[in-house]
Formats: sequence, structure tokens, C-alpha cells
Amino acid sequence: MTISYLKISGVRNLRAPEFSPSSRINIISGKNGSGKTSILESIHFLSTTRSFRTHEIRHLLTQGEESALVFSKVLEPSSNHPLPLGVEKRLSGETKVRFDGRTLDSAELASLLPIQVLYSGTFELLDGSPAVRRQFVDWGGFHADPYFISIWRAFRRALKQRNSLLKYGKIDRLQMQVWDQEFISYGELLTQHRRAYLEKADA
Repeated sequence: MTISYLKISGVRNLRAPEFSPSSRINIISGKNGSGKTSILESIHFLSTTRSFRTHEIRHLLTQGEESALVFSKVLEPSSNHPLPLGVEKRLSGETKVRFDGRTLDSAELASLLPIQVLYSGTFELLDGSPAVRRQFVDWGGFHADPYFISIWRAFRRALKQRNSLLKYGKIDRLQMQVWDQEFISYGELLTQHRRAYLEKADA
């Protein structure tokens, strides 16, 4: 979907700007420290409920504010009808995502408003850990393949359960075998979908 209207509140040094972006290319200019990157950060926040610059919500918030709120109107592809979309995150960590009168989870939000940020930290794809590269591939796979997210979630669940068992002093072998099988099965399936995405992207 395309963003047709944007209003930002409680984010860093931005003073509640609101504007209607172009549906094609937008150029943001200004002096150093004027908030250009904070606007991009706010758009990323609208799509993912998090910042690409910090993991701490307190660093995203304007000093003295209790929450960050980004409100927008996005155009429905079939009719170009504007629909309201808003994301709010409080200092306590509570997150609210509302779209056209209903609540969305993070996966629904990401599929609604896909976004990719290229910035200085993007170089971690080359010299960072393998986890960074997997995350990048998984982002593309999620948007390209409707079955990807369910496989990814099943694999993460198996991994979490398996790791939890390994932390115990005594391991139930039968229970471990169950999660080993789940881990292997979904791991192989996830690898297949990752490979299919990369082959499609390289075509």
C-alpha cells in the first residue's frame, strides 16, 4: 500500500510534523540534526513497530513523552481509497496497531506495508553475523511467499522448546526426540523456502 498521509508524534526531536507524501519518489532535505532520519525511522516504525536505530523505546521517544504515535492513511490498491493506519508504542513497552478499525499483529502489519531501509548498518550484511543475513533473507521470503511465515514460526517454536529442554539438568529423551524431529523437519522446510526465494530473486 502507498502512504498518502503521515502524522508523527512523540518521536525524537520531531515537532509533530504531518504531510502528504508523493506516491512515487520523495526527497527529504534539511540541515544536520533537523530530523530527516527521524522521519524515515518513523515510517519504519509504522511498518514494523520498532526503530532501525535503537532497541530501546526510551531512545525513540521525545524527551518527556510517554509514547510515540505514527498515524497515516494508506491507499487500498484496488480502489485507491484511503484507510487509517496507526501505530503507538508506550514507554512501558505496550504496543497498539490499528488499521481501519481493527487490531493487527506484527505479521499482518508488515505484509500490509512492506519496507526496506538501506543505511550505514546495512553493511552488516557483509561483515556481520550469519544471523543478520538470515534475517534479511527471511524478510524477503516473508513478503514473497505466503507460506513462509507459518513455517518460520513453527521452526522458531521448535528451536525455543528444544533449547529450553537442553537447559534442564535431566533431559527427557522421548520429549527431546519429538522436538529434535520438529526442529529438523521445519529447519529443512525453511531452508527450501529460503533457497526458492533466493533463486527467484536472482532470476
